[in-house]
Amino acid sequence: MSVETKSPELEKLEKLSEIMGDFTKKLGEKLSKDDLKDINEAIKSLKEGTCDKGTVDAIKTAFDKFQTQFEEMQEDVAAAKSRKNAFKVVSPGQAFIDHITANKLNSYDELRKSGKRINLDVPMMVQKLPAAMETGNVDAVGTNSIPFELADFEFGLTRIQRRSPFLLQLGNVSPIDTMYAQWAEQENPDGAPTAVNEGSSKPQIDFDWVEKSQKVEKIAAFIKVSKEALSDLAGLRNEIDTELRETVLLKTDDDLWDADGSTPNIKGITAFATAYSEPTGIGTVDNNYDQLRAAIAQVVENKFIPNYILMHPTDVANLDILKDDEGRYLIPPFKSANGQVLSGIPIVENLGVDQGDFLVGDFTKWRIRIREAFNIDMGLDGNDFTKNMITILGEIRLASYVKANHTGAFVLGTLSGS
Repeated sequence: MSVETKSPELEKLEKLSEIMGDFTKKLGEKLSKDDLKDINEAIKSLKEGTCDKGTVDAIKTAFDKFQTQFEEMQEDVAAAKSRKNAFKVVSPGQAFIDHITANKLNSYDELRKSGKRINLDVPMMVQKLPAAMETGNVDAVGTNSIPFELADFEFGLTRIQRRSPFLLQLGNVSPIDTMYAQWAEQENPDGAPTAVNEGSSKPQIDFDWVEKSQKVEKIAAFIKVSKEALSDLAGLRNEIDTELRETVLLKTDDDLWDADGSTPNIKGITAFATAYSEPTGIGTVDNNYDQLRAAIAQVVENKFIPNYILMHPTDVANLDILKDDEGRYLIPPFKSANGQVLSGIPIVENLGVDQGDFLVGDFTKWRIRIREAFNIDMGLDGNDFTKNMITILGEIRLASYVKANHTGAFVLGTLSGS
């Protein structure tokens, strides 16, 4: 019986195949299964005596790849041990014992004979009694501050709530490029046309041509801010611009309502309006609905066509809840279903109207001339440069007027309260 003799190469390959198989199981198959398959096929080829140059090259490649991957595995293991030791925290006593053991100073005599002084770098440890983790374990920075880990910060600035300006949207607005708005009005007409007989003299008529004007006025405000604040506080410039715009336009709206027109003030619409007076021949006025309907008639009697009724929101609400003596809601036939239109005229409610007052008018006759639309400028004022300050200025320039021949287009009154 013949004994099969294995060549040294075949024995090495078989041993290599066994080792690689064991590594594959232990190390998560870092070695490729295809590599292992190639080696096994090479071993089979050697057994069958069919080994050619290509097979030999494949065996060499597999050997080289195994050696490289084996070295990488050793490096991975060493690195893992190093990381573990790097984060290992030991007590001072344990560190002392480890040092003695490493230096073979296992007895007092050996330590004394060495003549060495032992200096140990011991990781700092903080002793703290264990406790349940709660929100109180999160420390905030600063007095009365809230830890950012416990808060969901909402970006932006919550602004003070203000009413919305509205009068610029109602008037007849147009631009102007001079300091004064000027116009001519017809006044003092004399004579009147009449029917005449053939060959008779005709009547003469005339009128005066009167020039009038209204000065453009300015409404403005400014804010001083440091360069550091503009750089460090995100969104501050936008908030400053918004604040200037809101406050300047609200002041403009207030003045458009009731400013007296003496420089530097513009003249408000109520300074031009005609006082409410019940038209001659109108029926009994019993409540606020009747009063507003009479004011509409007064504007029409003055030969204008009203297009807005301005009221305070509370007064509009009182119209809606107006009841008769038996508690039934009063809904006049000239009021719309939603209560926002009265005799075909829209009701505009705004807090800029004084409570208890109303204004009915043809707002196409109210001229608002804009010399400079609201704008914002930045610059240096006084000692701003040396203080690293910046002045941000917001302003608007405009004129407001109703021609004398058009004042009858506006009727201002006070609600009777019933």
